[in-house]
Amino acid sequence: PESSYQVLRVIEGDRYVLDLNGNGQEDEDEIFHLYNVNSFPLRYSEKTVQYAENYGLSVQEAVALGYVGREWAKEHLLGQKVVLKDANDYNPAYNYRFAQISFKNQDLAKALLKEPNCPTCSQILDR
Repeated sequence: PESSYQVLRVIEGDRYVLDLNGNGQEDEDEIFHLYNVNSFPLRYSEKTVQYAENYGLSVQEAVALGYVGREWAKEHLLGQKVVLKDANDYNPAYNYRFAQISFKNQDLAKALLKEPNCPTCSQILDR
């Protein structure tokens, strides 16, 4: 069943803390990662280098896009209610659950794949 929850914190563009129990506090099992979405990382890592190479960006540009994605999510989601459509059980190995989330009747994963969050995604989505 679909339920709506307040976004307590935006970790990255693709990871959020949702207030499942309504206590207004972040609990370990309330961290969600969007299904099939990986936002640009917020710091240098092997993943950052890989994403930069895949998209023809510098590492600095890839990190900057990570911040753009996170800031977009903060601006639009922080303190708002989102609908949790589908979620896996909490997996301590990942420290989050994978989930499909919607906001204002729009799939959040698709919203993140629009500019400026993804500089080349509009070309892919328009196909």
